[in-house]
Amino acid sequence: GARAFGLRVQDLTRALAEQLGLDEVKGVVVTDVDPNGPAAEAGIRRGDVILELDQKQIEDIDDLGKKLDAADESVLLLVRRGDDTIYVPLKRAE
Repeated sequence: GARAFGLRVQDLTRALAEQLGLDEVKGVVVTDVDPNGPAAEAGIRRGDVILELDQKQIEDIDDLGKKLDAADESVLLLVRRGDDTIYVPLKRAE
């Protein structure tokens, strides 16, 4: 799951979405990034919201975990950070 990529995530709740200034409750929010892991190297930050993985919508933590487990060496995440939406390529830990 997410830990193989150096990430900890939690489901996005309505309250959390409002705190982050999001209109929709979609995706999962990054709660922790291993400073020595691939996510940190890729520039993922705490508070980022992962919306898609390889152009497929992420519904919740379970969905993200399954998609990451099935993924190859690297994935392409669509991440919402503040008002910006960015693509971030992410590699699995070696």
